[in-house]
Amino acid sequence: MNMCENSKAHRRAIYLNKPTIEQHIRITQQ
Repeated sequence: MNMCENSKAHRRAIYLNKPTIEQHIRITQQ
């Protein structure tokens, strides 16, 4: 998995969906 690309997509998803901190932590740990 490309961490840089994953980070970009993840940041865009966060920007669009505005998840809670707990959801963000759960996503990053997967």
